[in-house]
Amino acid sequence: MCKHVTITYKELSLQNGELKKMDKIKNNKLEQIASIFEGWTCANFDVCCEDLGFRKLLIKNANEPLTNVASMLTDYANENLI
Repeated sequence: MCKHVTITYKELSLQNGELKKMDKIKNNKLEQIASIFEGWTCANFDVCCEDLGFRKLLIKNANEPLTNVASMLTDYANENLI
């Protein structure tokens, strides 16, 4: 399990000034998304969160099912980051 995701959650919230939007993503859900994403891509979730487009996609789709969010992030990362 990704223990480092808690830091990403806080940094992500503060970097974008989107604390209210990020509050919708529970820390446990974010950890699960990160775990699925890292399993599918072998990419570091925290590093990918440094990309603005990746963060926006995560925030925009926070209420979607876990696998849908992980799939969108995987597609984005494969096309733009990896």
